[in-house]
Amino acid sequence: MLYLVIPVFLIVGLTAFLMSPKGHLVLEVFKFYVLGKDSGFSFREIHLLWSVSKVAELENPSALFWSLTAFDKSIAAILRKFEEKGIKDSVKNQDFLSRLYAYRTKIEFDSPKYKRGLTSTREIEQGQLMCILVKGMGVYNTKVIQNSYQGIFAEFPVATSANAANPDWNGVIVSVYFWRRDDAGYVFDTVVSGQSFVKSKPAVCIKHSPELVRSQKRRSIRVQCSIPAVLYILKSGTDGKDEIPAHEGFSCLLEDLSEDGAAILVGGKGTKGLRVRLEFDIGENPIIMVGEIKGVDSIPKKQQSRLHFECKNLAPWMRNTILSYVYNVMPEGEREVFDAIRLSEEQSITDVEVSENGRGEESPVENPPEKEEGIKDSRGNVVLPEEIIPENNQENSEKNLQNEGF
Repeated sequence: MLYLVIPVFLIVGLTAFLMSPKGHLVLEVFKFYVLGKDSGFSFREIHLLWSVSKVAELENPSALFWSLTAFDKSIAAILRKFEEKGIKDSVKNQDFLSRLYAYRTKIEFDSPKYKRGLTSTREIEQGQLMCILVKGMGVYNTKVIQNSYQGIFAEFPVATSANAANPDWNGVIVSVYFWRRDDAGYVFDTVVSGQSFVKSKPAVCIKHSPELVRSQKRRSIRVQCSIPAVLYILKSGTDGKDEIPAHEGFSCLLEDLSEDGAAILVGGKGTKGLRVRLEFDIGENPIIMVGEIKGVDSIPKKQQSRLHFECKNLAPWMRNTILSYVYNVMPEGEREVFDAIRLSEEQSITDVEVSENGRGEESPVENPPEKEEGIKDSRGNVVLPEEIIPENNQENSEKNLQNEGF
């Protein structure tokens, strides 16, 4: 008789427990973990997502398994809660945010957008910037005008160094390097089959190649932006954190931003290898990034350069602040402040355009006025001094392209 009573008591007790608040929680956690495993998540990821659901007080925690929108809203809710309680800057909470953003980056890169790269040179899009390496002669910049079955028609190549030779492009063997936005770096070897005019522009025809190598995948998510910043040139051999720069800061504009770098628009010339410190604000948060200029796109007609900056030194809380901007999960108050500042700056630029030009067609940023003291123009755009930035020679250009860029 006893062996019948014990199971009955166990069943009744278990039922009563599951109907209690603690029992509901245990059942909810169990269902959450089972669903997570069925969806292909690891136990570590499931544990992280459960923590997110609790801190963000989600009504439907399982939405985190399939909805990026729910995940981003949860991060925003967590940031808001941390700020309200004044605990955002604690080491524990910054570490928690770092793990959230690392997971957010992982699932972003797992999406088809980043998984699938180019498989053929015939897929290269019009407007793609490319670097052409001619061994023993130099490195040249160009841009795709048209991609057809005959080949890739690109603008007539422009040398990146004054020391580069001026080849007769017909029949020249080349290595073509390019970086596809939101994807990866690519390289292929081919030959220039001829010269012509395409859309009234002098162009070279680059033959299609059967082998296109995806040489370097992006490690972080970048977002386009328009953020004013200040650039400092640093001495070599220092970490740059507490260093007093040798020259005053130069105003510049960030065109895109990620946790490990940025594209910086400056006036004048630039070069690879410079160590710099970049300072700007996101909302009310000052950001300092220290690193190196890894590449330069010259814009001769506009007397500008686009610097490709790689960050080497970034505090965890600054990285998390940048990621909150990249994934658009800044707390509502901070986002409103940031947007108001950005819009007021854009309006001031428009006012200058209208007052100086009588129209709003050409931006002073793209067409800098006369330079003041060889350092800044009248709007504070960077004009990097020649004595600081020697021009790369041909040998260094080739090494940088092969060893650093790809």
